[in-house]
Amino acid sequence: MKKMIFKNDIKYLYTFILLALFIPGNIFAQATLEFTSGAGNPTGSGPTVTNQVITLQKNTDNPTGNTFTTFTPTTTATFSLTNQVQTMTPSPNVGVVFGGTSNTAGSSLGSFSLFPLINSVGSTGNTNFTSANSSAGSGIEVSANRNITVYVSTYPLLQANAPLPSTTSVKYRYADLVINFNNPVNNPIIHFGGCGGGTAGASGSYLLLSAEFELMDAGLTLTRLSGSTEFTVPTPSTIINGSSQYSSVTGSGGMSGSVKVNGENISSVTFRIYLSAQDNLSTAGLPADWNAGNGSNFHTGDLFTIGVSVGACNAGFTAPVLSATSISNSCPATTVDLNSIHTGTVPSGSSLVWFTDNAHTGTAYATPAAAAAGTYYAFYYDAANNCYSPVSTPVIVTISTCSAACYKPAVTSGTVLDTKFGITALGRAGANNSNWPMVRKGAWIALEAKTKGFVVNRLTAAQIAAIPTANCVEGMMVYDTTNSCLKIYTTTDNGGTYSWQCFNTQTCPDAIPIGAVTGINCNGATNNGILVSGTTASGVNSVISYTGGNGAAYSGQVLASTGVTGLTATLAAGNFASGSGTLTYVITGTPNSSGTASFTINIGGQSCVLTRTVAASAINVRIAQYGPFTIGSADHPNFKLQLLNTSNYGPSGTYTGASGFTFTDITSTLGTQTAAQLKSNYDIINTGYLAMTVAQAQTIKDFVNLGGVAIVFLDSTSKDFSSIFNIFGHTGTSGDGQQLATASSTESLSSYFGNTLGVALSGSDTMGRVISSQLPAGSRIIATENTGGGIAVWTVGGYNGKVIFVWDEGLFRNPISGANIDTDQEKFVHNLMAYAIDKARGL
Repeated sequence: MKKMIFKNDIKYLYTFILLALFIPGNIFAQATLEFTSGAGNPTGSGPTVTNQVITLQKNTDNPTGNTFTTFTPTTTATFSLTNQVQTMTPSPNVGVVFGGTSNTAGSSLGSFSLFPLINSVGSTGNTNFTSANSSAGSGIEVSANRNITVYVSTYPLLQANAPLPSTTSVKYRYADLVINFNNPVNNPIIHFGGCGGGTAGASGSYLLLSAEFELMDAGLTLTRLSGSTEFTVPTPSTIINGSSQYSSVTGSGGMSGSVKVNGENISSVTFRIYLSAQDNLSTAGLPADWNAGNGSNFHTGDLFTIGVSVGACNAGFTAPVLSATSISNSCPATTVDLNSIHTGTVPSGSSLVWFTDNAHTGTAYATPAAAAAGTYYAFYYDAANNCYSPVSTPVIVTISTCSAACYKPAVTSGTVLDTKFGITALGRAGANNSNWPMVRKGAWIALEAKTKGFVVNRLTAAQIAAIPTANCVEGMMVYDTTNSCLKIYTTTDNGGTYSWQCFNTQTCPDAIPIGAVTGINCNGATNNGILVSGTTASGVNSVISYTGGNGAAYSGQVLASTGVTGLTATLAAGNFASGSGTLTYVITGTPNSSGTASFTINIGGQSCVLTRTVAASAINVRIAQYGPFTIGSADHPNFKLQLLNTSNYGPSGTYTGASGFTFTDITSTLGTQTAAQLKSNYDIINTGYLAMTVAQAQTIKDFVNLGGVAIVFLDSTSKDFSSIFNIFGHTGTSGDGQQLATASSTESLSSYFGNTLGVALSGSDTMGRVISSQLPAGSRIIATENTGGGIAVWTVGGYNGKVIFVWDEGLFRNPISGANIDTDQEKFVHNLMAYAIDKARGL
C-alpha cells in the first residue's frame, strides 16, 4: 500500500526496520536467512500485543535472487513490546501494537496485515537497504521479503493533553521493541523504511510525524550502511529523521535506510520507540485539534515494519565443546595438542580453529597441534561465508621445563632375594626349567612373554578424576588415555596432599612441586587506592583470593594493562597456601586515559581478568537542574558561591577533581530528551521541588544506568514525588518529615572537607519522610532524622552509589552562608558533592 495523506487523519507513519546479520567477506552468491511467507509465519491481521514469532528461511542466491529453502537449525526472531509508557482508553489500552492502523470512523484501532510485503509501506525501494553478505544498497527485494508491522497511536497523547508540537519537533517516548533470537547472531543490520507522514487538522493546522529510535543495549553500537538523505544516525545509539519537513515519501521527507548493530553472539536487541511531531505551520488552531475530544472522534497514528535477515553460517550457533579448560605438556614433549581436548563434532562446511583472543581478531593460531604456553579459544569457522561460531571456554596451556635424562647406578649390595611368584608364556616355570622365577631376583612378581606386554587399568582423565578419594591408595597406578601417561596416586609435598601424577620426567633429584590452585576470583578482588588519568599511581593494589592452593611455590609476575594502558600490576614470588589464600598485585605507573584498565592473570593453572577503573582527571562538572530549589539555582545562592570558589574546588583547592561547574535548567526539556542525550551533555542531574511523570523518571533512571549521577531532593507531601521515588525501587510514598537530623557515626560519603561523622544537620521549612523499611536492599544510610524514625540522606542500593536521596533541599540552603566552607553542615554537603563528582568521574 502506498502512503497517502488524508485530511483530518494523522497519516500512517510507516517505519520499516529489517534486522540482518552483517558478516564480512565475499558478498556474491552467499546464502542469507530472511523473512518471507511460509514456514508457519503469520498470515492474519492485528491489532494485537501478542509476541510475533518469525521463522527465517534460507535465500540461496542472495543478493541477486530470491530462492528460499528451509534452514537447519531452525532460526527464529521473536518480537515483543515492553515498557509501554503511553496508555489509552481504547483496547488494548497501550500506545503501540502489532498490525494496527488508523481508523477515521471511530476511536478503535484499525486492522492491518501482521506480515506484509515490504513494499506495502512507505514508497521505499530496494536500494535503500543493505542485506547480510551484500554490498551497499543490495540484497533486499521489497516485493519478495516480508516484515512484521508495528503501529504507534497518537491517541494516548490526545487523552493526556501532552505538550504541543512545535515548528522544530517534540519527541514522545512510547515503548521498547525487543527482538529475541533463539540462536545468537552477529552484527545485525537494521533496515528502516518509510518513516514520515502528516495530517491536516480541522482548524487548518498541519501536523508532521516521524518515528525515531534509540538502541538500549549496553555494549552495542550502530553504524549507518545506506539510506535516503533523511536517514540520520547522529550518535552510535540513535536514529532520527533529519528532514526539516517530515513526509510520507522516502527521499522527500520520509526516511529509509540500513544500520549495522556492531556486536557478536547477540541474543537480544532492544530499540526504544519515540514519536517525533512537528507543527510545520505553527498555527494557533493546533491546540483545538490536540486534545482528548478530538481523539474520541477518530483514531490516528503511525505504522512501521520490522524484519530480520541473517547471514547463513555453517559454523552454527554452538561453541566448540572441550574436555578441559587447562592442558600441560608431558615431557619430553615441549608443546601440547589443543585439538586433543575437542570432544564435539565439527559442523559440516566448517573447520575447528583456535585464536589467542575471544573475538577471533587477526589470523587463526597456526600450530594448534603444537601449541606453546598461553590462553587459547576455539571456534568453528565457515570459510565460504567467513563466519564463526560462538567462542569456547578459554583453555590455559602450561608448559613445564623438561629436564635432561639422569640415571643413578643400580643398588646391587645387600641381601639377594628370590622372586617367588611368576606368570610366563614360555612354559619354563619350576625348578627343572632354569629355576624360574626364582632366578629373577628382587621382585614380588615376574611376568614373562615374547609377544605380550603388561597392561594396567586404562582410564580417561575424567574417569580417573571420578575415582572416589576413599578408594585411592598411595602407589595405585592407572594409564591415562587422555594425557597418554602412566599415573600414580602419590604425594609431592611429603604427605601433605595426595593426587594423581604422571610418570613423565626422568629425574635424579627429588621432584619440585609446581604451584597450583583450583580457583581464582578477580571479580571479588579488594581494590585499594584510586587511579586517575595522567596521575602516577601511589598506594594502589588489588588483593585477589584463590582456593585449592597446594602449598607449592609460584613465580613473580609483571603484567601490563590493556584498555587503559600505562599501568603495571606486579606480584612478588611466593608460595600458595594449602587451601585458600590471597595474592596482592601492586599497581604502578601512569594511566594514559580514563576508563577501564585490565590485567589478564594466569597463575597456578587458573586465569581471570582483573579490572580497575581509571577516573578522569579534573572535570568541568555539568549539572542539570529539574525544578526549583536545585543545586546552582537562584534558590541556593550560597552553596553555588561555595562551589565556584576555587579555594574549595579547583587545581589548588580542597577538592581537585573539579575544574569548574556549569548549570543547565532542563525542567521544560526533560520529557523530550533521551537518556543517551542527557548522558552526553550532563554528569549530574539534580531534581528539586517539582513532580514529574513516570516517563521522565524512567529517563533519569536510564541516565544513571548509562553512568550518570542523580541527586534527588524530596520534600513534604505538598508535591508528588512518587514517580522518582518508586522508579528507583522504594516502596510506598514519602511523607512529611522533621527538620533536624544527624549524620551517621559510621557511614560517610567522603571526607575531602573534613570528618563529618555524627555532625548535626538541619533542613528548612518543610521536609520529606522516608523510613528504612521503604529503602531498596543495599542502600546506605548516611544521616537520619532526630525524631520520627525518618532517613535524611541515603544512597540507593543497586546503582553503585550513583543515586543519592535527600529528605530536604534545605540541607543545601539553610544555614549555608558565605563563600568559605567552615561549618559542620557545609562540610557535610560538600563531602556529599565531592562524592557525587567522584562517581561522575568513574571512581
